[in-house]
Amino acid sequence: MTSPLQIDTDTFEALLSAGQTDKAWALLEPGLAGLERNLPYALCLADLLHADAGHARLMDLALRLSRAWPTTAALMIRLSAALVAAAERRPPDEPPFERGPAHLAAAICQNCFDSLGATERQDPTVGGRLKANEANALRLMGPEHDEDSLKAFQLASTIDDSNGHWWFQRGLLHKWRGRFGDGSLANGKALERLGDSRPLLFNQAIFATALGEGERAVEAWRRVGIDARLNDAGMAVVEGMPRARVRVATVGYETGRNDPLPGPTVAFETVWVQPFSPCHGAIISPTVRRATVDQ
Repeated sequence: MTSPLQIDTDTFEALLSAGQTDKAWALLEPGLAGLERNLPYALCLADLLHADAGHARLMDLALRLSRAWPTTAALMIRLSAALVAAAERRPPDEPPFERGPAHLAAAICQNCFDSLGATERQDPTVGGRLKANEANALRLMGPEHDEDSLKAFQLASTIDDSNGHWWFQRGLLHKWRGRFGDGSLANGKALERLGDSRPLLFNQAIFATALGEGERAVEAWRRVGIDARLNDAGMAVVEGMPRARVRVATVGYETGRNDPLPGPTVAFETVWVQPFSPCHGAIISPTVRRATVDQ
């Protein structure tokens, strides 16, 4: 039996920090055959999968890691984060994978959490992170998993209510489901814990716009550095924004003239939009097929 590969962790971490994932893969490649016997190597591999979440072998290697070390929390936390990052690469307007990286992430988090003792379950860096990763995985699996996702987020926050990142991610779940009031509340808790940051302020402006709270939206845009004002209707607007093309989902096999078109029942086309702010505007070109944005 060959000896486990010894990893120069300083060199490996430097490569990841520099974004040189190809060189990091070259460093780890000799140890792939024995990854089930080498925990330090497995930890590095999970970090690399996170940094290179689009790698073609991600699911194969993740399955091997999860089967070899299913109750090793440090590894399952890193591995599930990598799988969530892979799932987030899929555009949010496309249906989620039926059995993709998010499903594996949710399963390994739940299994590992169930194996923990009471102390570890209440540890924010162990039980808290496993539940937060599980919640994010469920968030990416589709609306039918929302209830379980919210339960996992709630348990994570019960373990560590001070973690603003988990509140931000809960807000993302609500935003993509159109629950703007709940999303605004969650995003507000994230702002309280993390302070101003561009993603949080953008989300605050989006929620405020969707809720018709123009003054709050203007305030958020200005804190980002975008010169917004209230229009006569009380909405936040930004002058001079150029027209943009936006991808929208279309359904069915027919065009607006009832002419048959080949292709899948769900497809996409692009329309021209005149923005009123960075998050809302008016569609100014017609759709060809029956689209989700049609009135």
